[in-house]
Amino acid sequence: MFSNRTRGFISDVDIRVTPHLVTNSLITEPDLFTLVLLKHKGDIRLNFETITVSGTYLLFLCPNEVLEVSGYEHLTTIGFPERPDLRNTEGFIHAYGNIDKFFPIPEAFYETIEQSIYRIKEFSEKRPLQWDEKAISILKDIFRLSLTYTGKLRSSEHSIIYDFISLVHEHYTMHHQMSYYAKLLKTPSKSITEKFNALGVMNPHSYIKQRIVTEAKRQLLYTHKNVKTICFDIGFNDPAYFARFFKKNTGMTTKEFRSNYKKNNYAS
Repeated sequence: MFSNRTRGFISDVDIRVTPHLVTNSLITEPDLFTLVLLKHKGDIRLNFETITVSGTYLLFLCPNEVLEVSGYEHLTTIGFPERPDLRNTEGFIHAYGNIDKFFPIPEAFYETIEQSIYRIKEFSEKRPLQWDEKAISILKDIFRLSLTYTGKLRSSEHSIIYDFISLVHEHYTMHHQMSYYAKLLKTPSKSITEKFNALGVMNPHSYIKQRIVTEAKRQLLYTHKNVKTICFDIGFNDPAYFARFFKKNTGMTTKEFRSNYKKNNYAS
């Protein structure tokens, strides 16, 4: 985890400021969505995929996702829980339901967003047991400054996609089929897919699959569990089927993935 971590501003809000690290990994909390403000030139590894960046960026990480970065100029993060207050937050779906996880921002916005994060910290220190409406308002402003914001989300589409994403994060380690989530939402799978497509975010089948693969990689790299245990942890009943699923979606066996990353010192 990144160092210099400070908790306690709100019972479930996490502010991190880590400008001096040379290299490290951020594994987001299992109950927090994380916003990362980054100034960097070089490679980052986001959910174990290498991306070359140059400039200033906002990254939107869901629970248990992984960011690895070396030699950044500056990095600030804030974590916040999923909760009803955010269900109608403009831009949230395009930020956290998007196939892309990071978005370039103009240099001129960097200081404004950084100050906004510290304003959230300030409000949360004053009200340590609850979210303040002002903090939520500031978070909305940050979404508006990102390229994910459209301002055109109709409430019905917004609600169904947020609910779908929330349910996947809650149940993906046990339920991998689209039909399960459609049943919980009392909405046909086809209709959910159409709503995702209309808003230009990744389709729901891919969202479920990506979430499972990321968690498998995280456990392979950041725990000492054996493959059979990981298989059962993320909802597979057959280790052989899990092995085929993993190789099909990553191009590597679980052994190759774990050894390759450790060999190259990608894990902290």
